[in-house]
Amino acid sequence: MDRKEAVAIVRQLKEASLSLNDAIRIAIDHTQETQLKHQIGELIVALHFDILPQIYDKYPDLRPPPEKPRISSKLRWNKVKLPPSISEKDIDGIIFSELESHWLKVAMVVARAFDRCEKLGLPIPRVGRHEIFAARLRELADNDRIEGAGDLRKWRHSEVRLKD
Repeated sequence: MDRKEAVAIVRQLKEASLSLNDAIRIAIDHTQETQLKHQIGELIVALHFDILPQIYDKYPDLRPPPEKPRISSKLRWNKVKLPPSISEKDIDGIIFSELESHWLKVAMVVARAFDRCEKLGLPIPRVGRHEIFAARLRELADNDRIEGAGDLRKWRHSEVRLKD
């Protein structure tokens, strides 16, 4: 493969990645098929950690610049004020319904929880809703109810999963 072909392949693989992200979002919303969701996730992982790195090794200039980890939210659970009609148990129920036994990025779990909240019509304020779920994830991990890896304030650079 020459550089021109590599550029074209990388462009197509990035488009494929966006399509796979859409596919997994649809699968999450419309099916309980855990195996299907897991397989799509495996495709995404293979694309980003197996296939693209081979091209980047040959053509390093095509590698995107590394993303600097940044704190997405510093909100702590003890600072969260839920509406009277929503309980901590409601938030936990949403979160636990989105967690799996394998590691998921905090950003994905927060987004899934946000979407589930929307579907259920729960009256959690739209502004700050993501931070509420992230703060609860941190609290659950700190209290050893779920497993966390990395700094959970950095949503795209940390992961959570159900405890075994």
